[in-house]
Amino acid sequence: MIFSWPVTVNQQLKIYLAFSAVLLATLSLSIYKQNILFLVPVLGLVVLGIVLTNYAVLYYVLLLAIPFSMEVDLPGGFGTDLFSEPLIILLAACYLGSWLLGKSPDRRLIQHPLIKILLLFFAWSIVTTLLSADYLRSGKYLVAKTWYLLVFVFLAGDLIQNPTIWRRFLYFFISALGIVVTVTLIRHAAVGFTFAAANKIVAPFLRNHVMYGVLSAAALPYAVYLTLHQKTSRGRILLGLISFLLLAGVLASYTRASWLSLPLTVLYGFVIRFRLTRYLLAFILLTSVAAVIYLSSNYRYMQYAPDYEKTIFNKDDIRKHLQATYTLRDVSGMERVYRWIAATRMIADRPFTGSGPNTFYPEYLKYTVSRFTTYVSDNLEQSTVHNYFLLQFAEQGYLGGILFLIFMGYALLLPEKIYHRTTQPEHRKTVLAIGLCLFIIAVHLFLNELLETDKIGSLFYLSLVALIRLDYWTKESIQVE
Repeated sequence: MIFSWPVTVNQQLKIYLAFSAVLLATLSLSIYKQNILFLVPVLGLVVLGIVLTNYAVLYYVLLLAIPFSMEVDLPGGFGTDLFSEPLIILLAACYLGSWLLGKSPDRRLIQHPLIKILLLFFAWSIVTTLLSADYLRSGKYLVAKTWYLLVFVFLAGDLIQNPTIWRRFLYFFISALGIVVTVTLIRHAAVGFTFAAANKIVAPFLRNHVMYGVLSAAALPYAVYLTLHQKTSRGRILLGLISFLLLAGVLASYTRASWLSLPLTVLYGFVIRFRLTRYLLAFILLTSVAAVIYLSSNYRYMQYAPDYEKTIFNKDDIRKHLQATYTLRDVSGMERVYRWIAATRMIADRPFTGSGPNTFYPEYLKYTVSRFTTYVSDNLEQSTVHNYFLLQFAEQGYLGGILFLIFMGYALLLPEKIYHRTTQPEHRKTVLAIGLCLFIIAVHLFLNELLETDKIGSLFYLSLVALIRLDYWTKESIQVE
């Protein structure tokens, strides 16, 4: 049994006495009322005791649950992901409860520069929430972000103490995802892998075809990594099959960003190998800034306004869909431009604190330019700007946006640093898989908001924690040598 933290003799005595008191009270009440249901609290305490002293068991259940989770709408405008979100909340509560029993956060984890930047960004989110245009929406964001960080950063950091445990995490996640992708591919095959059906067959486990493509692409480096790690032919065949299925999932998702991310990821592998990451990041940053300056000067962006009647979605023909993309007649692409323009105007209006976390919708409606309206601009699904970097600037101002850029830049630079620091092939394979996964997610962040979703957010933060642990492991291995 894997215990995440030790329970002292004194703590064991306190737990035993408290449990005995509750047991005697409920047993007496159950006999007096002749109702066995009064023993339910005792069973609840047993479950609570297990998760308080052994996080790993429940955490592995969570890893299995995430790929199968389903979005469910609740009364009052709330929603949840069953069954992953209740498990996340339970683990977050138990992790906080463990602090009352003497468990303290891992100092080494908190002292890492990547975590310091993340916590600084989170602290700024608290400030912008207090100054938000909608306290309720920002408060919901802050609460959800809190339990995500508790479970997928700090609790995961306690559990991932060696490469074997990290691979075990991946086995659970990839195995469950392999089943989800297999079921989706079978359903898609039944209708001839048509483009029109791509957004329907992913239900109920995935929100849409975009999530299908992103998740399959982001998990693919890990599936290949686990395949290469196998010592037996049976293991290599099984993990190789899952890798093939994930690749097929990317292709069958008809998600353009996911298609583009795979060849870019191969190039990023060479970037790491030849120590070019800093130059790549500088090029992306300068290009982005230059594009903003060019398009905003003299309202030059108005020259690219779409024709409302000709901007459509070719749901039945993938070739026409791709053609519409580069001719600026694809409705999803031009709708993104419509919201990007609104976001830049929001930033100009509230440059210091933004509108507040999770407030882009409906705040952006005040800043839209009617010339860029498309026939889906009514935004019934209440989605946001479709660029996570731009979203941070719009909702949390220049400081929040810059902090997030620094955070992502460091997360993409660190794999290269670790790769060239270590000489151990296993460490190099591990850090390369982590780096490629993070890069794929970063590519998709230019066109989507994903870090607040349970499937991508969990994989992103777990990858960051594994990267931090690997940073320490490689330093220690050099000292030993």
